[in-house]
Amino acid sequence: MPPTVKITKGLILAVLALLWLGMGILSAVPVRAEEGRPSKLYQSKRVTVYFDNEKQLQQLRKMIKPKSLTRSLNKLFSGSDNGAKENLGQFLDILFQRVQTILEMPIPKQRVNIWIHPSLKSLAKFFKSRYGGPTAKQTSMGASVSGPAFYVKKSNTIHLQVEEIRIGILAHEMAHAITENYFIIRPPTNVAEIMSQHVDREVSKGRF
Repeated sequence: MPPTVKITKGLILAVLALLWLGMGILSAVPVRAEEGRPSKLYQSKRVTVYFDNEKQLQQLRKMIKPKSLTRSLNKLFSGSDNGAKENLGQFLDILFQRVQTILEMPIPKQRVNIWIHPSLKSLAKFFKSRYGGPTAKQTSMGASVSGPAFYVKKSNTIHLQVEEIRIGILAHEMAHAITENYFIIRPPTNVAEIMSQHVDREVSKGRF
């Protein structure tokens, strides 16, 4: 006869800790690189940006610049564009951490990739050729051949273009990256989309 296990507060906390560690382990699983990615990259603490030329970085920086800047963010966006990579990297780190805070889903060591496409047309062409969409599931998650951005869990990559991207859309896709990797059991698609839309609204209002 197996021994009786006494349910205590300490045991419950231990189980919860193991579950939390399980989430962290899942988020640290290596992801497969995508073929055809640009060879140029810039890495910050939380984000790796893949791009073709410096102009794309400057355009992304310009498009996601918040309308209402806090003092710390204003420092990042002041000065010349010569420091675009460094300033952009710091800002993307802040944004990624802010999205985790809004969702109340901290993953301290989580990283995400960003693949910059030059235009809406090129992004749509890539989406259709690589993923054959949009399927009903992709559409329900906000991904489409005419969409401004989408997230791919397999490679942990946000695909975006620099013609119509804005900070709320980027935060929305970051939210997908977080919710897709935070839970042991993936949340329903509609629930994940609602959470991402909430993040979009909060960040678009300048709530840093």
